[in-house]
Amino acid sequence: MKTNYYPNLHKSKIVAASALAAIFLLSTASAQDVDPDLVYTLPAFTVETTSEAGRVAPSASLGAMRTAELLEEIPVTVSVIPQELMEAFHLFDPDEHAAYVAGWLSGETEEGGGGGSRLRGFVPVTFRNGFSRTGVGEVVNIERTEVIKGPMSAMFGQANPGGLINYVTRRARSEPSYRVVGIVGTEAYHRAQFHFTGPLVEDKLFYRLDGSYTYFEGRQDFFYNRTWALSSNIVWRISPRTSIYFDIETLNRYMNRGTGGVLNRYDTFLNPIASLEATGGQFDFFPIENVIGSVNEELTRQGFNQHGPEARVDREIMTYDLRMEHRFNRTFSLRANMQYWDRTFDDYRWTTPQYYVDRGLVIGREPFRHYQPEDAISGQVDLLSNFWFGGWAENELLLTFDFSETNFMRQDWRMEVEERNATLPTEVRNLDPFNPQYGTYDRSSLTRMTRHEERETLLYAFMLRERMALLQGDLILFASARYEKVDDEVSNRLLAETNPNFRATGKHSLISSSFGGNYKLVGNKLVAFANMSSSFIPLTSLDIGTGELQKPERGVGYEGGFRGRIMDSSVYWTVSAYLIDRYDIPQRNPNFEGVTATPDEPQFIGAGEERSQGFELEASGDPTPNFSFRLALGYNDAYIRRFPDISHVEGRKLLRAPEFTASFMLIYRFREGPLSGFTTGFSGLFTDRYYARFGGAGSYVSGTGTDNISFIPEQPWESRDRIEEIRPSVMTFGLFVQKGFRFGDTTHTARLNILNLFDTDDWTVTGRLKDGRQVRFSWSVSF
Repeated sequence: MKTNYYPNLHKSKIVAASALAAIFLLSTASAQDVDPDLVYTLPAFTVETTSEAGRVAPSASLGAMRTAELLEEIPVTVSVIPQELMEAFHLFDPDEHAAYVAGWLSGETEEGGGGGSRLRGFVPVTFRNGFSRTGVGEVVNIERTEVIKGPMSAMFGQANPGGLINYVTRRARSEPSYRVVGIVGTEAYHRAQFHFTGPLVEDKLFYRLDGSYTYFEGRQDFFYNRTWALSSNIVWRISPRTSIYFDIETLNRYMNRGTGGVLNRYDTFLNPIASLEATGGQFDFFPIENVIGSVNEELTRQGFNQHGPEARVDREIMTYDLRMEHRFNRTFSLRANMQYWDRTFDDYRWTTPQYYVDRGLVIGREPFRHYQPEDAISGQVDLLSNFWFGGWAENELLLTFDFSETNFMRQDWRMEVEERNATLPTEVRNLDPFNPQYGTYDRSSLTRMTRHEERETLLYAFMLRERMALLQGDLILFASARYEKVDDEVSNRLLAETNPNFRATGKHSLISSSFGGNYKLVGNKLVAFANMSSSFIPLTSLDIGTGELQKPERGVGYEGGFRGRIMDSSVYWTVSAYLIDRYDIPQRNPNFEGVTATPDEPQFIGAGEERSQGFELEASGDPTPNFSFRLALGYNDAYIRRFPDISHVEGRKLLRAPEFTASFMLIYRFREGPLSGFTTGFSGLFTDRYYARFGGAGSYVSGTGTDNISFIPEQPWESRDRIEEIRPSVMTFGLFVQKGFRFGDTTHTARLNILNLFDTDDWTVTGRLKDGRQVRFSWSVSF
């Protein structure tokens, strides 16, 4: 992203680079020798992978407590999807991992950028190696996905109360390893990837290189996805107690992503929901003018793409990571991280993706460009100390300092009205989906800017985390407190020059905390745990009535349950119950009629509250050398708890929050007999029905109507122009069979994958019909 709009960015870079240099110089001071088997990692900051053993049992989490901790010894719920399962079941988009985590609904994976996912009823925040990140998008260099549940701002800062997703990337190894993979399949699917790692200088310098190319098409006309991804990791082992890591990652994705489901717009619509207030308790139907909503299943199944063949969205992202780890002595360890990423989103398409049912046309199409660059520079310094209190309590104290500066810009462009009317025929602007004349245009003609927003967020934070082990390690207590100072600046540059209410700055000082503990009832086999934690999201939405930013949203959560390891620690299980409240949610002001109509009248008032409560059960592991599995089951009741001045919506379900989710993945390896060398896997996932909406404000529904449609009754602040649909429940299955064998010094693996085995209809959160049965064949060579 070009940073001309953000004059403070270079200052943060200089400060960060100076701080890191000072830390590095300090780390070279003399210290006691440590375990020589630690080749290039420190145990406090590293989770060893099980990849080489081909096992899927999770051992520890690196993200939940900001240090490596065994899962049975932390008081929060962490779900881990290892790389082995991603590859075995072809979960090549990170958002696809959602299906196999209790309480997580995947977003719009077909659009190539996810979006729309929910974790315990709320939007999760995405992290990469502990840093907040936009657009992950590819798994070729991901070692595992950690889903850290509950309000966790005390560990990482800004987060919604449902939890966060931390993608942990692969690291270089001390032993050389080389692997290439090729995949072909239906829907023109092609994928090639490679993984190289090993030493560059014996015992000193190590490297890793991962890359992939993916191309596939889909059900919609003209849809395609072409993605390149490349990452490299260098590890310099300066001494047994000091290591430096440097990562570079690039991802380029170009696609015609089509649309979600083709939406109907009705000139006149009969509301299928009884309005008891309006009829005095009698059932009735009401004609509503100009209503948007519901998916036109006929056009969607036919693959109609109203954007046509020339639509294209480009995503390009670069990430740079620099990390240093150092152990001063047996008591003190230090980690310093820096990350810079730069992302560009450039989308050329047509507006108005709605089908006017009464007229049989897609009305008012015109060319449109959405350009959105953003970047961020972030740093973390973690100082860890281990000591004893009088020989009876093992103590671990973590002191951290974080900073980040994030810059965001959005520009929307259209044609000048005169040029649009002169160059685009009527049949192009009003498209007949059964005889489409898609039309074409010169992209350089999009010269009329209709939107120009900028946002800059600067934060500094300090966190203190305490871990204390008592009763010879049977009781482990955690407590943390975080102070965060956030400065935001938001402006609508098109309007700020004439109205100061379209530019605002906000300064917030926020404190979040967490408390929890584990008690080993029967060793590691049965462990009781409980926690309380809080979260916050500093809002950057501008109240154009007052010219001020909205105050931060907050959350608080409580969780308790049991977990443990059984069958000689080869199987990990956890069962928990939780209650989460999200509050200080801004609500629209019914008296607000626009900034010019009512000066100084706030656009938002009130303090809405939402609640999510439920239970989850997850288990995974390798009970025998032949058999591995993962099982997840979740129940979630997410609803509006409080809605000031409009109490009749209280109790209504939140959007995109299914009550039940369930999944399993099974892998069996034949090691003897005529099938020796074969491996087979079977997966299944169930998603209960949930509410979806196409546009509109708020987060509630009005009930169930005919044909899975519900209608939002008129509210003081919005017209009656939105329909909600109930996404039907669905159960899908997957299958793979593979055979491994050797030729000389090389190991070969052939695999057949079948996705959506029974060709079941599966609709996304935006009403897009997912691909049906897909068949893929892959061949990998390791040497």
